[in-house]
Amino acid sequence: MKKYFTHNGVKEEGPFTLAELSSKGIKADTPIWFDGLTNWTVASLIPELEPLLAPKPKPAPIPPPFKQQKVAPPVVNQPKVAAPAPRQQKAKPTSNLAVEEEKEGKTNFKVYLWVLGLTLAFFIFVITKSDDARLPAMAQEQVEEDTVAVERTEEQERDQALENDKMIARNDWASNVKATSSDFEVDELGGISRLEVTVSNKLDYPLDEVKVAVKYIKENGGLFKTEYLKIEDVPANGKASMPAPDSNRGTSVKLEIVGARSKELEFCYDAEVEYTSAEDPYRCR
Repeated sequence: MKKYFTHNGVKEEGPFTLAELSSKGIKADTPIWFDGLTNWTVASLIPELEPLLAPKPKPAPIPPPFKQQKVAPPVVNQPKVAAPAPRQQKAKPTSNLAVEEEKEGKTNFKVYLWVLGLTLAFFIFVITKSDDARLPAMAQEQVEEDTVAVERTEEQERDQALENDKMIARNDWASNVKATSSDFEVDELGGISRLEVTVSNKLDYPLDEVKVAVKYIKENGGLFKTEYLKIEDVPANGKASMPAPDSNRGTSVKLEIVGARSKELEFCYDAEVEYTSAEDPYRCR
């Protein structure tokens, strides 16, 4: 069932059925809207509302009160003269009432056109003002969208530059991460003590863990044994040290980094893994 909405110039009212609308006393210029209309219109432009706008029939004319007229007495001794025949009057095409109704109809039509023009002008004014009011907001929204797009592009460029920097650091880690030994004591009969291993990190990223193989070498050049040190939390552009176990044989040591890991750099290295010639082989997978 179709539902109608009305507007009193301040707020809208409804919805109403056609029967409910008949009791609202709507006029020809009453703004009306229902589902199916793009914009508000006036009641006089909606065919099904015409019966609600028809003028009420005028009551039947009532004759004035009757007054008894006095008749003059006949003149005595006057000869009777035949009364002249009444002059035939031309019939008028319309009565005075019809003329008045025609004039009233023309006046009502002019009023209707005037009201319709005002209503259309009002709606055009409201729509224009609404569009004008939205223009600054739309412009602001466009500026905000453009700003967000620029910021997103700049952020993507920064992320890409950072990723490129990390890839270069990962591939060049061997020239920036070194393990060195401190001065140590060698026993006369062989044996090493007071040995300390230091990891130097020249990368701009901290290393969470570096695994160093400490090889104790005998006087004849042979390998006596290997100890493994796990040095943790080596700062960016910094150093970290750890004492190595003593050995009862050996006269020298060799150090080799056999593992390293950095979460921030996304860097993983393991000497037991055979790396391919990929573009970024040391990135954690």
